[in-house]
Amino acid sequence: MPSDIRIETVTEIGIAYNDTHVVNEDDLLRNNGCVITKVSKDKNVDLATIQLKNEKTPDDKYVFDLSYNDKIPQTQIGEPLYMIGYNAGLLLGTTSKGIQSQLNKGNISQEPDGERLLYSIPAIGGSSGSPVLNDKGQVIAVNFAKMNGTEMFTFGIPMNKVLYFLDR
Repeated sequence: MPSDIRIETVTEIGIAYNDTHVVNEDDLLRNNGCVITKVSKDKNVDLATIQLKNEKTPDDKYVFDLSYNDKIPQTQIGEPLYMIGYNAGLLLGTTSKGIQSQLNKGNISQEPDGERLLYSIPAIGGSSGSPVLNDKGQVIAVNFAKMNGTEMFTFGIPMNKVLYFLDR
């Protein structure tokens, strides 16, 4: 990357939990605003961790269990996957019940190589950082990119890379 390019935050980050009634961006940021706590230094791993500003996850809200005890779920071509996220952010997420996350389904499209996972889950802006789950509800990747010109070839960072990032 050229040294004269500066990267800066252009938006605030917030989290909406299940049954959170959010009708606009201000609700999202005021109720569950976040700060970035860590960014990957590996140019091939597009990851960051965020934390609620109040540093407390509400007791009645679900957080994914990432303690795999060295038995990260194996993946194979054709396996069904699900992604929870905010495709197009407020544009598609706004419903009559407020802003809702979307659940999208697809399959693993290419033999996994441990570096990235290619799947056929439709994704557009707003999906980066979304958890990708298998049929058992286990997080197997974090969504990070798609092939230009298509909505159906999307890439995830496999859990071995995510866990390595979290441990460092």
